[in-house]
Amino acid sequence: MLPIRPLYTGIDKVVNFADAAGYGLKLGEDYIINQKSFTGNVNAAGTYTYVIEGLKDYKGSKAVIDVVVEKIDLSEDIVTIAPIQKVSGTESLYNSEGKLKQGDDAVQNHDVIIYVDGEEIAPGVLTIVTNRADKSDGTFELNGANYLGRVSATVTATAQAAAAAPAGSVENTCTVKHNVVDSLISNFYYDNDSVQNDDELVFETAKGEAFDPTRITAAKADGESSLPLTVTVTKDGEVVTDYSEPGVYKVQASVIVPDDLSYAGTVTFTVVVQGKHYS
Repeated sequence: MLPIRPLYTGIDKVVNFADAAGYGLKLGEDYIINQKSFTGNVNAAGTYTYVIEGLKDYKGSKAVIDVVVEKIDLSEDIVTIAPIQKVSGTESLYNSEGKLKQGDDAVQNHDVIIYVDGEEIAPGVLTIVTNRADKSDGTFELNGANYLGRVSATVTATAQAAAAAPAGSVENTCTVKHNVVDSLISNFYYDNDSVQNDDELVFETAKGEAFDPTRITAAKADGESSLPLTVTVTKDGEVVTDYSEPGVYKVQASVIVPDDLSYAGTVTFTVVVQGKHYS
């Protein structure tokens, strides 16, 4: 029995287990938990030990499993910020200290979505401090706290641990760039079927099914020609280019932003690859 290994995201974990072929196991049907090394929720980075016993097809199997919630290491992990649509009027994407507004502080209908290794993190895990913003014509727009997000720009910022992040759950800092654009693309597809944030696609290798990132497309509207994309696939926090091994993969597809910053879009979803199931 293998655990699905999580990353610290600031959200309480529902820890699931899978067998060696990547098939998810159901608590109370496929296994029971005899003992845990902790009380409360699985959230902060650390090791959480489970003693589990198999049922039905897994009867007779026992395991002591350490579920590791991995810390965010900003010197190594891939941090990305989904494109944000520019604001108008008196609204501002950033506060007076040049920090990107998140969660309840974000401008309505201008959600800020931050990913670490393809995993969406909760608002307030990281603080994003703006360093500069460059307009589409290549000129430097405004500095630090003065950039409001009312002009489309490529923003260079510093990502760091937020004050509310548990000790040891976020380490180091990094530079991250994100785009503020005129409009957002939300039409993403896999084999012409719509795919959205947090969707889960399952592929069974025993049936000859295989995930192929080149089959992801995006368009400004239904029926229009596909837009160029970049696709990043990670497994256990590492970028991978082979998707045949059973397990859980995180996929992030992003529209390549035109020079005029007129549009952008990103979708992040999960791919589960299942091997042969032994019963």
